[in-house]
Amino acid sequence: MSKIYDAIEHAEKDKRLSREELRLFETRSTQRVTMQRESRTVQSNGKVSISARAMEEYNHLKQSIISLIPTTRPRALLFASSTEDEGNSNVVASFSMVLASAGERLLLVDANLRNPVLHELFAVGKNHGMAELLSGQETLQQVIKPTHVANLSLVTAGSQLQNPSALFEPGKTDAIVRLTKAEADWVLFDAPVISAFNDAIVLSPGMDGVVLVVRAEKTRWEVAQNARERLESGKANILGVVLNDRKLRIPGWIYRRL
Repeated sequence: MSKIYDAIEHAEKDKRLSREELRLFETRSTQRVTMQRESRTVQSNGKVSISARAMEEYNHLKQSIISLIPTTRPRALLFASSTEDEGNSNVVASFSMVLASAGERLLLVDANLRNPVLHELFAVGKNHGMAELLSGQETLQQVIKPTHVANLSLVTAGSQLQNPSALFEPGKTDAIVRLTKAEADWVLFDAPVISAFNDAIVLSPGMDGVVLVVRAEKTRWEVAQNARERLESGKANILGVVLNDRKLRIPGWIYRRL
């Protein structure tokens, strides 16, 4: 079994995950994938500001991912959370901006047809997106939208549907992932919560890797472990965990040397 969830396996069952219990969720390569609490504001023009400390953490995340899948380029990654309010969409949006600011060609895909927010974060129209692509109504080229961020394009969620699950079929989603990889150096997918929907499980086998987002001192270990088990049952390549909203209890310079 991967070391990634050792901390969860040994945590008290009635307690929320803390920084100490997680021991920051080691990845398979024993590198730590963590996320510092961010100072972020979403402005009317859609721009998302990221603090310098958060930028450093996102760059750490980038290097951790590259070390785990060093020969794959472009890389298609799925970001998912076990339950609501983990901050998954904000994490994937901010990470995409950090990659794009470094000159990487980035395609961000909102596969969260249940509760899409990426169109709001980047101030673009929601319609004509992933829903139309999955249903075959439009092509990938027709649904890719430019954003205010250089090097960053977005596929929004598209039309609101009553039953999005009907669109998520393994063969269809795998083909879409392959198509998106021809458009960018990195393709990042935002997915709905794992505890309530199967969409992320269907998407995950076609990805080069999956990153699970959990919120520090909120996510219960049973919920996070169930999310892991569901991803593993779908043959997902789980790379690691982003510990979002982490509060430092010791000085940052000491923490970075741990």
